[in-house]
Amino acid sequence: MGESIFINYRRGEDQAAAGRLYDQLEAAFTRERIFIDVDNIAPGRDFTEELATRVEQCDVFLAVVGRRWADVVDVDGSRRLDNPNDWVRVEIESAQRLGKHIIPVLVDGAEMPRPEKLPDALLPFARRNAARLTHERFRADVQALVVAIGRLREAERARREAERSQAPRAAETLAVSAHPAGEAAPPAQPPSPEQGVPTPAMGPRLRQTLGLLLQGEGEKQIAAKLKLSPHTVHGYVKEVYRRFDVCSRAELLALWVKR
Repeated sequence: MGESIFINYRRGEDQAAAGRLYDQLEAAFTRERIFIDVDNIAPGRDFTEELATRVEQCDVFLAVVGRRWADVVDVDGSRRLDNPNDWVRVEIESAQRLGKHIIPVLVDGAEMPRPEKLPDALLPFARRNAARLTHERFRADVQALVVAIGRLREAERARREAERSQAPRAAETLAVSAHPAGEAAPPAQPPSPEQGVPTPAMGPRLRQTLGLLLQGEGEKQIAAKLKLSPHTVHGYVKEVYRRFDVCSRAELLALWVKR
């Protein structure tokens, strides 16, 4: 599902504002293009896997921030944001890692959290320009947000088109083939340093993952083609990004586009 909008929010705190935002966005975009967990996860589906997939598939990530967003605590008194497994934090970290367009949406008079109140992993979030939804001008504020989302989606379409036009050349340069398990893959010859992209030594699976990333494939598609678990592929993707010192597929592709 491309060109979708993911709504991230804190249950029990900001769900009313998130629901109201969803209703207004539905008037501008089709229901199928807006993800909010309370409505979009079917009974019996794996909650963790579904959220990870939806974050990967979205191109605009809306993080609803209420007045107590950074201060909400668990039953034991621990601040939720300090827990690496807190769903709000996990989703935002994932969106940051994947290079998504993240828009903090301030509701109920909230302000952007100060950097000192955020865990290190969420410090980039504090630098995001926020949209504000006020009670008195909620519909008008949402309409301004819709315009901003439209512009981001147009930019995303242009980026994807550029990726599609460059991916075949990049993949050909790498000469990487992703073969089904059990079949021998020809040795991949990555670009040499003098070609402009120093390539670290990598094993066959990392090379295959790199090639598929440059072809525009997502983690789910890579897992299917390589017959590996999504968790294993996610680890390979993270390692590829680490070795090339990038944070997203767009940055990775840019190394070859620029050369």
